[in-house]
Amino acid sequence: MARSAVLVETLKRELRSRDITYATVAKHLGMSEASVKRMFARKEFTLSRLDRICELAGMEFSELARLVAPQDAVISQLTPEQEKEFVGNHKLMLVALCTLIIYPLKHIAPVASLAVVYLPAVLVVSLTWGGWLGVGTAVVSALTRPVTRPYPEPKSLQLGSR
Repeated sequence: MARSAVLVETLKRELRSRDITYATVAKHLGMSEASVKRMFARKEFTLSRLDRICELAGMEFSELARLVAPQDAVISQLTPEQEKEFVGNHKLMLVALCTLIIYPLKHIAPVASLAVVYLPAVLVVSLTWGGWLGVGTAVVSALTRPVTRPYPEPKSLQLGSR
């Protein structure tokens, strides 16, 4: 579920726990109840409306965001079954290794330059499919890299002020 959808579901849960109905929200926002129901169903809010609904519930937006965080927790370890599957799949291990190399590097090197780490991995993985197919996959991957992820244009410096 998208983070915004989780945020809206958390807001709905908090409104229910405070016995705040759609009719109450509609009156507070100066809207019809049908419009409020539609807004919740589509999960589309302006920030000002979201802020006013939080105000009605007696909470800050930051409190609502903190309530979302535990539900969206990061997995910190694998189950034994997941570990066995992971260790048994050499291609998956190679992709994970490349990601583990790239993740810390992206903080000290430009992201565009890190493609060089993935190209050998693509070559090794694709070579297991067969020599020519492997080389072809690596070449296509290298050639399409600039097309699919163009390097950023340098921004011009503006000297002086007007």
